Amino acid sequence: MYPGLSITIYLRWGKGTLQKFVDDLFETIFSTAHRGSALPLAIKYMFDFLDEQADKHNIHDPHVRHTWKSNCLPLRFWVNMIKNPQFVFDIHKNSITDACLSVVAQTFMDSCSTSEHRLGKDSPSNKLLYAKDIPSYKNWVESCPAITAKVQSVSNGLALNLSLKRDQSGLTGSGGCL
Repeated sequence: MYPGLSITIYLRWGKGTLQKFVDDLFETIFSTAHRGSALPLAIKYMFDFLDEQADKHNIHDPHVRHTWKSNCLPLRFWVNMIKNPQFVFDIHKNSITDACLSVVAQTFMDSCSTSEHRLGKDSPSNKLLYAKDIPSYKNWVESCPAITAKVQSVSNGLALNLSLKRDQSGLTGSGGCL
């Protein structure tokens, strides 16, 4: 038996075991079906701010706007949470778990990218493993701005009021508004 073939079999088996969990994670992050509404108000406010800045600076390229939004929420926040669950949960992350979470995080990043990834026989196995799933994940990512745009904008006054209420209630620390 070829060594590369046995590794591929184990990778596919492992992916099959985890696939439902990865799909559920991505759907939870990008879908509004489980929330009953669009993104939280803090995220809506941030996305509106980025759109205002793009308009102010005459940036009309939708890829630039998408990249700004992807860099803010999915790539800065969610990738960090995926790769480092010990930030949220009281767990020890061993090297095998770290490697698996890195594959999921890379798939997440590829799903948020507007560029097409050309895969070939020399592509890394982690990219090949999720290559067929990324288009459906990209559909979820691409639907987010349209769904978020339908939600009424959050005024500066409302954002300030919500922030003050949060501070007065003692909810402080990073990520408290999410």
